[in-house]
Amino acid sequence: MAKKKKRKEDTGTKVKFSSELTGLIFVLISVIGIGPFGPVGELIKSFAIFLMGTSWAVIITLILILGLYMIAKRDVPKFFSAKMIGLYFLIISWLALSHRGYFQEMTEIKFGEIMQNTIESILVTIKDSNFTNVSQTGGGIVGAFFGAALVN
Repeated sequence: MAKKKKRKEDTGTKVKFSSELTGLIFVLISVIGIGPFGPVGELIKSFAIFLMGTSWAVIITLILILGLYMIAKRDVPKFFSAKMIGLYFLIISWLALSHRGYFQEMTEIKFGEIMQNTIESILVTIKDSNFTNVSQTGGGIVGAFFGAALVN
């Protein structure tokens, strides 16, 4: 019997647009979140305030940098490298420190009360369409969680 010919797979003709497209979406989200672009911009900004409180611009800037990196390098960065983990610890400690105002007001620190007070102040800030009370949100929900965990 004759052997069947094996076909070569064209690996060079496949085009990867997924990382560039994802990077473009991240850039678009960050630009809409920073600028005054109606209800979608307010939603993105509100979510960033919910997560990081007064440092809401940091997460939007990081999303912008991530998007630009993905567009330029055409690849997804390594999220669990030593440098990235160090950056995560730096951001978490900054958010926990910026949430220290909540701990100074309380005589006894209870995890549930801190989370509840944080969520209430964040909701008050988000309901205000001008976001004038952002300074009262501390480190957001991430800062409240890690701050309460580290203080206890």
